[in-house]
Amino acid sequence: MSYDRYVAICKPLHYTTIMNSRVCIKFLIGCYLIALIIVIPPFGMGFELEFCNSNVIDHFGCDAAPILKITCSDTELLEQFVLILAVLTLLLTL
Repeated sequence: MSYDRYVAICKPLHYTTIMNSRVCIKFLIGCYLIALIIVIPPFGMGFELEFCNSNVIDHFGCDAAPILKITCSDTELLEQFVLILAVLTLLLTL
């Protein structure tokens, strides 16, 4: 997205030749692949959790914290992994 805005502001006459549909599709595919790389490992680790308490969560948002509270498995590795991915995501989008 930022490259698109950069081209529109700094090179407005060349915008249509630089940002053609092929480049836009490459950016779109890249965004989806990066999102999958970030989301799939913690999602897969979440399937390995064992739950020993009630499976009722009084929470309606899309958040992992309530799920991690009711598990009886060790979640330290998963929490550290999610933190590392969050920091990497922040640094890569600067």
